[in-house]
Amino acid sequence: SFDPDELLSNSALHGAMQAAIDVEARLAGGTAAAAAVPVALPTAKANASKAKEAPLWIWVLELDARSCEALRALWDKYRVHAGDMSLVEDLHMTLLYLGGGSDSEIARRHPHLDGPEGVARLKMELANAEGRELHVHVKFVVWDQRIAAVEISNFDGARCANRHPHVTLATAKGTPPRVSNELLARRGAAEDLQNGLGPWLSELGLAQYTAVLLEWCATMGAAT
Repeated sequence: SFDPDELLSNSALHGAMQAAIDVEARLAGGTAAAAAVPVALPTAKANASKAKEAPLWIWVLELDARSCEALRALWDKYRVHAGDMSLVEDLHMTLLYLGGGSDSEIARRHPHLDGPEGVARLKMELANAEGRELHVHVKFVVWDQRIAAVEISNFDGARCANRHPHVTLATAKGTPPRVSNELLARRGAAEDLQNGLGPWLSELGLAQYTAVLLEWCATMGAAT
């Protein structure tokens, strides 16, 4: 059983829109009008724990040194408000986490990718984009007591498997970086409950409750 009121309660999400403007200005050499962030190269990585000829494990967008410096400066400015968290050393944006899974398994983790065929298309697109420099925009930074992340947008037509492309900035002890997906999905549900509740519940492993909770929200006048 579950308590809808508890499930839908809005935890403390601290927006920092001005911080996003600050970091975009920094990344553009001090000119706020140029909001694009240069980043280096979609890159495929194998599982480092395996022997040679290890299978492809993850596709990431690797940030260049200037972008990493700006994001670290952003976190230094706001970390005092976010509790005891440690900066992530390897700042990057995950484009597609394979984890040794088949296309069918990956499709189950990302139902919006249109099944195994959609996963195969995305893998081909990423392979064709490897080594290409992309520019992205910082939308906002958000955090709770577990994790902090910046949501990313407009990365030169490239695609990401995550509904909310992002860079994880910092984590509390014992919190895996993937929790950023749940945090950003929760924010999305707070902004647009009708379209955002399902993706958030999916991140929580509770997608089967989407219809009944939307019905409950409509009954209570809480739907947006």
